[in-house]
This record gives sequence, C-alpha cells and structure tokens, in this order.
Amino acid sequence: MSVCSVCLTLGILTGYLVSNEIYEKVHHNTYYILYGVSICSCVLILMYTAFLLPENKVHIFDVKESYPRIINKSFFNISHIKKSVEVLFENRPSKGRTVLMLLTFIIVIDILVFQGKKIFSSLLLFFITGEGNFRYLSLKATFSWSAEDYNIFSAILSGSAVVTSLIGVWLLKKVLDLNEPFMIFLIVMLSLTSSILVSISKTTTDIYCSALLGCFVVLLSPLVKSEVSYLVPNSDIGKIFALTSTLEAITPFAATPIYTEVYNLVISSKPLYVNFVSAGFWLIATILAL
Repeated sequence: MSVCSVCLTLGILTGYLVSNEIYEKVHHNTYYILYGVSICSCVLILMYTAFLLPENKVHIFDVKESYPRIINKSFFNISHIKKSVEVLFENRPSKGRTVLMLLTFIIVIDILVFQGKKIFSSLLLFFITGEGNFRYLSLKATFSWSAEDYNIFSAILSGSAVVTSLIGVWLLKKVLDLNEPFMIFLIVMLSLTSSILVSISKTTTDIYCSALLGCFVVLLSPLVKSEVSYLVPNSDIGKIFALTSTLEAITPFAATPIYTEVYNLVISSKPLYVNFVSAGFWLIATILAL
C-alpha cells in the first residue's frame, strides 16, 4: 500500500511541476488541453485494465460434476454489504469489535478531510492532475498567491509526502520502536496540530512549516488498515475493506457541503479559518484513537 501511495503522489507531483510550464505557454484552449490529457490518461488506464491486468477468478470444485466451475459474480449485490456490516459488528475478544469500529471511523475521517480539500477542483483549470483543493482559494485571498506559487507549494508537499511514505514507517517503527496504535495516535495528533497552525498562519513561512507537519498523514490509512488486518481473520479482511471502500465513496457527499458552507462564511474575513473544519474532524479522530 505504501508503494501505491508513493506512485500516486509521484503522479500528482509530476502534474504540479509540468502544469506551470503548460499554463504559461498555452493561454488559449486551456480547457481542451486539460481535459484532453485527462481523457488520454483515462483511456490508457482502461486499456491497461482491460488487456494487461490479469483477472482474478474464483474456482470451486464441484464434487457432483467433478470439474471446476467459475462462480458468476453480480456487479452489485446487497447481501455483500449486509455480510460486511455483520462482520464489523461481530463480537470479538479483547474489545476487538470496539477497536475495529473506531479504526473504521478514523478511516472515514481521513477521507472526509481529504475530500474536503478537493471541492474546488473544477475551478482550477491549470491543474493537470485534476487534484485542486480549497487551499488555493484561501491562500490566494490571504497572501495573494498566484497559480505558480501554489503549484510550487503543492509540489513541495507532494515531494515531502513521497519521502514520508518511504521512510516514515521505518523511522517510527524501527528507529523509535513505536507500536502501531501509538503511531496512529501520533499521526492524528500531528494532523490536528497542522490544521490548527495552518488556520492561524500569518506568513508564507508559517504556511509551509505548518503544512509540512501534516505530511505524516499519508501513513495513516496504511497503518489503520494494517491494524485492522490483525483484528479480523483472513476470511473477513476483504469484507471489512469492502465496507470501508463503500464508506469512502459515500463520505465526499458529506464533506462537500460542510467545507463549502464554512468557506463561504469565512472567505471575506479569515479565509484560512476553513482549516478549523479539518482540525475539528482530526480532534474527533484523536479522541477515537485514544
């Protein structure tokens, strides 16, 4: 999972680095270039998935027929969700059910904050990656940042996230000898602190230092999911992760109106105060991590 996170972050970093050059050199037909690159990328992903990615097939040996048969899987089956919920609420030793539910809520909060940072992506034409976030508008209103300033800022954060993904777990686990529950609590606390410091930042240096403090959040999801894998048997891991994926898909519908409403309230006076919403969510996650 860390490798996937690094690859994703490298892609975002590349987008931030090349977007400035493209935006400066091409002042016309920006829409066509932006969505053209997106379409080409989606087509490449589709072709890779269809022709190169091997398909996993489940074979069950039928004693009566004495030959393997492939189970037909429906695209959507409500019974799968019911089974996933049953597994989540199943009684487990050593308060395992409570711990599992708390970890699931932490994953949801992580996605909630992350999605809240992306709600204004459709307004930012120059992001080749399509990964705009609300910080651009608040930083532009506060410090009069240009698109280039914000892209440099985002590129530095993305590069720091790559480094954190590569050495973060090693540093916390091998060097500092911290256990995973404490690492989860520490990362949530750092994210809370980062959001508060960003909200009260007065200078560009404050913004950079505060935002870099929150780079450890890239380790949160892998650590939480790793901890979940210890709590449930191998046969139930897929059901739990399927449920968390469903919650991750639903969460943005809650994040968008919350961040939009708060942003509209503070944009005229203290635009950076919108980060207090993230701080509130991280405070809840901190309480859950305790």
